Amino acid sequence: MGRHTDREPARGHYDDQAAVYRGHDDHRGHDDYGDYRSYGDRGHRSESADRRDDRATGGDSANRRYDDEVWDDYDYRSPRETRRASAGVGSASVEVVQQEREDALKAAYERRGGTRRAGAGKRRVGTPKDDDPESKAKLLKKRKRKRRLIALACVVVMLSGVGIVGGTIFFQSVVLPEDIPMPQTNLVYFDDGEEEMARLGSAFREKVDIATLPDHVKWAVIAAEDQSFYENPGVDFKGVMRAFWNNVTGGETQGASTITQQYAGLAAEFRDEASYGRKAEEAVIAMKLDDKYEKDEILGFYLNLVPFGRTAEGIGAAAKAFFNKDAKDLSVAEAALLAGQIKSPSGAFDPMDPQGLDNAQQVKDRLGYVLDSMVAIGHLDAGERAAITEVPETLTKTSNPASIGGEKDTGFVSHRLLYGELDARYGISQDQMEKDGGYTIVTTIDKKLQKAARDAASTKGKVLKGQPKNLRSALVAVDPKTGEVKAYYGGSDNGSDEDKAGLESPHQPGSSFKVFTMLTALKGTDALGGASIESLWDSSSPKKFDDRESKVSNSENDNSCGKDCKMINAIRKSLNVPTYSMTKTYGAANVVAMARDMGITHMTGGGENHCNYEQVDLNSKPVDEYHNCFDNEVGFGQYQVSVADMAAAFATLANKGMRHQAHFIKTVMHNGEEVKPLKEIEGVQAIPEDVAVDATHVLKTIHPTAGGMTLNNGSEYAGKTGTWERYCDTTCDENSQNWYAAFIPQLAAASWLGDKSEENGSLKDSNGNPTYGSGISGQVWLEFMNKAVEIMKTEATVFDPPMNTGSPSNGDHAAPINTPDPTNEPDPTNEPDPTGTPDPTGTPDPTGTPDPTETDCPIWGCGNDRVKVAADDGGRAAGLMSGGAAGFGAGALLLTAVALGRRRRRE
Repeated sequence: MGRHTDREPARGHYDDQAAVYRGHDDHRGHDDYGDYRSYGDRGHRSESADRRDDRATGGDSANRRYDDEVWDDYDYRSPRETRRASAGVGSASVEVVQQEREDALKAAYERRGGTRRAGAGKRRVGTPKDDDPESKAKLLKKRKRKRRLIALACVVVMLSGVGIVGGTIFFQSVVLPEDIPMPQTNLVYFDDGEEEMARLGSAFREKVDIATLPDHVKWAVIAAEDQSFYENPGVDFKGVMRAFWNNVTGGETQGASTITQQYAGLAAEFRDEASYGRKAEEAVIAMKLDDKYEKDEILGFYLNLVPFGRTAEGIGAAAKAFFNKDAKDLSVAEAALLAGQIKSPSGAFDPMDPQGLDNAQQVKDRLGYVLDSMVAIGHLDAGERAAITEVPETLTKTSNPASIGGEKDTGFVSHRLLYGELDARYGISQDQMEKDGGYTIVTTIDKKLQKAARDAASTKGKVLKGQPKNLRSALVAVDPKTGEVKAYYGGSDNGSDEDKAGLESPHQPGSSFKVFTMLTALKGTDALGGASIESLWDSSSPKKFDDRESKVSNSENDNSCGKDCKMINAIRKSLNVPTYSMTKTYGAANVVAMARDMGITHMTGGGENHCNYEQVDLNSKPVDEYHNCFDNEVGFGQYQVSVADMAAAFATLANKGMRHQAHFIKTVMHNGEEVKPLKEIEGVQAIPEDVAVDATHVLKTIHPTAGGMTLNNGSEYAGKTGTWERYCDTTCDENSQNWYAAFIPQLAAASWLGDKSEENGSLKDSNGNPTYGSGISGQVWLEFMNKAVEIMKTEATVFDPPMNTGSPSNGDHAAPINTPDPTNEPDPTNEPDPTGTPDPTGTPDPTGTPDPTETDCPIWGCGNDRVKVAADDGGRAAGLMSGGAAGFGAGALLLTAVALGRRRRRE
């Protein structure tokens, strides 16, 4: 054999540490053992074989060298010729070696006397005639046959001893079907229960009850694989002998396994080794199975385990992979085609020819064989057989991984969020899902609304296309009447990316959180009654509060509303000073409790002595402990929340204060049986209806810059913008978070815009201008909702007039301090200002001009929502801004605070 010298190995790689040569998996003959003396046709001979050669040739086996590293440059001479060459006869030709062999045989013959002694009769059997090659060839053939017969006898003894030795060894350790882990695929569907969203699990298998299968499915498999199935005892001994004889006499390797044996091999994971020891083990297990179970049970076990190709394991998955139907609905031709795949699940008989074998005739022949066999065993009418002349049409897809869909935009739901809800609501853990499988989950996600969300929020969509590459948008939509999440876009088309809409990545909501401050004031507390939307609040900017070192300022120091600013105008203008005053009056803990009751489940606490920037589960902490994590700045949105929670909370407001827990799962089935939730979702009146109606009245004029008073279908919508200013070491006019959360009675949605990788990133539009909540994030919401009302066929709706709950005297002062501002006078008709009358066409105002009732709003649109950060307020804001994407790591968040050594405040 040749030898590699300094050149690189022909295949694989060399592991210096282990000093072994490892071949690639796709190169037959190589292995990962390093020493392959007993593997393949090119391995080393045993020492006993060398000694036999030494006796015959006088050679010295000890001096022979065999190269462990050589697999290519193979020497195709006979083994004896190669050994002689390596022992010093390398220069001898094949003819010389052959002559030496002839001389040795002749000498041995002459020593025995050449011919038979006198009176002994015929020549001794097995003694060749001198110089008669034909006679010598016959002798060698007889000796070879003798050795095969001895081997056959050994196998017979082995098989006959199964009941004695094998019974003792194997019967005690046979794994029964009920003990075999047989994971199934978990199927995830959109809300219609028909359109598949994803698959979860480690195996593409759908378990079926054999009783549900038509007879022709069962008989097709029996005809193809084991025609004596109902008669044999689990083992076909004649078949084993026939296969063995064919194998040892040089024929094609055969398995000769019954269906029971095949199942035994599959179940015991023997199928990857074609050895006679394995066949004996299979035979023992098969006989035990045949004794313990009925034939139909064994057939059912087999049909749920055997591979059919296209990565489908079991008849249920195969029916889906080839025909996209249930196994119970297979036709005779379809069943026969599937039965034919068992012989070669790699695709030799697959009509789609995944191996590129040009196998059209093979497919037709195999199908014909199965059908003809069904006729032969009496389970298919000859006329029906004759009518099947074409191969049934199959799906074109030839690979069906057990887990798919995680790479789609719905992967955030299917491969991540579902697990938590299954555990919490149904008591089904992720480990249980993966181990058992067989679950069918119908989600709440509407496929068309999901597409609308993706088209609106994706960087490839209409709104963000052409905008800076660092911008990312997330959007979540919730049905107010049920709490069902109808669309969930986590900021990426790939569900394995960071989820910008979930708890994994919360964001400062800015002024969009002022809604909960307003609701707290409208509802009131046990100690202090509720304030009406007409109550008065001092909005002078900047203003000093006794609980703060620095003053609070409105954005751009807006003083348009004065000292007697009505709540309705304070919120519409998104003023920080009166909002802070409401929080201080009614208590930060009560504002957080209101947010919790509306649907906010988690918030990120403050730094220093405020929960160390950790995410707080609001439902697990008593209200009287909230002050340990959140101060009065919660009133204008300092603390991070998720997009999903904001959508859920605004859905509660859309449903007039009735909250339904946001959820992703409609139904769960396991192996055909419905799994009931541990507790049904029931509506809870989070706030009084009159409070919700009045708040909606306040919010229905706060719209995106590009939006009109109504949607394209004429519906009114109500919402709140939010903008959080970017923290900079020096003064900068930039923002890091934009929000627009809004609703119609039929659907609520929250839209967020931020940097793709940094919570404190800079948000600018394609013109280089800072973005605000009424800008890109508002446009994303508007794009989605206009498409949503079209999909849902929603008729135009208007909101109820205000109910004027609460007291006008429960502001921070009861009587007017200055001369009443005409813009603050109550609207006696309880209707919107005439200037805010809905555009009858429902089309956006092309100029983007703010509602005249908010003439003092900045140029970026109505709802001056920007929360400005003063330069003297240190690390708390900086930590919050940088912490969400990093999983709320306290070390990184506190670094800025320690470095700056000062507190930040917002104006």
